[in-house]
Amino acid sequence: MSELKYYAVFGNPVLHSKSPFLFKDGFQALDIAAEYLRIRPASAQNIIEIIKKFPLHGANITSPYKEDILDYLDELSSEAQSIGAVNTVVNQSGILKGYNTDIYGIINTLQEAEANVKDRQCLVLGSGGAAKAAVYALTKAGANTFITGRSKIKTQQIADRFNCSVMNWLQFDTKIKFDVIVSALLPKVDAPFCKELQFDFLLNASYKQSMFMKYAKYKNCKFINGERWLLHQAAETFKLFFNCDAPLKQMEKCLKKIKISKKINITPLYSFCAKQNFTQSDLIIFSNNEKNFQKIKNEEITKFI
Repeated sequence: MSELKYYAVFGNPVLHSKSPFLFKDGFQALDIAAEYLRIRPASAQNIIEIIKKFPLHGANITSPYKEDILDYLDELSSEAQSIGAVNTVVNQSGILKGYNTDIYGIINTLQEAEANVKDRQCLVLGSGGAAKAAVYALTKAGANTFITGRSKIKTQQIADRFNCSVMNWLQFDTKIKFDVIVSALLPKVDAPFCKELQFDFLLNASYKQSMFMKYAKYKNCKFINGERWLLHQAAETFKLFFNCDAPLKQMEKCLKKIKISKKINITPLYSFCAKQNFTQSDLIIFSNNEKNFQKIKNEEITKFI
């Protein structure tokens, strides 16, 4: 019998993540002895500690750690190095290498939707790790790429890094019409220019209902939520984990039938001294004490609801 391997997604918050459903269905389809967990770490550095001491064979990294984790990894893929953000870590016998599969999530989703970006006006909303991947992917695909975000400094840094144009968040020129918008904003974030923004197609990073998705519906524009992005980046991550193609059709079917249980099992991880069984946990929280654990637990449940 094969030794059980562990994988996980790290984020803050992370209870909402659908990654465990996708990967567990993938494991089952290919008869892989593995488990996939959700873990709420204390910091980016703590992610490294958990991966090595658990140990985990691989991990997905989501907000807000995609950029912060770079300093703690042993190696980076060329794409991750260029983008400056990581969403996948592979543990190669203790050597942790970072990759970015978000770019495949973006491009494959746009191609699937027949949204051509070559020589088209494309706008990226946001200034974090997902926004960086979007600008990189669109620019590589030949788009005329623009970016805007609430952080003027971070937005300008991304524009300088990828040689794209900056749009002023507070004084946005709504006369420009965009063929494609990729929103890497948190779902509840609104923008002062939303109602006047002209566009044909929206790709949303989040699979939760966002303000921009509401506007897209109102304007009768085509839009895709983050589930397709999630699916395609997960398929590329699967290849990195197991050196084989992901069972995409089975994972896609899983995505359509996901139902989040109201009974949530949240487990604390206080130390690595004693082996615990986390296979039934919906969320693992790294914490120093019970009080801190309960505080973070309540935060996760509130944001999940």
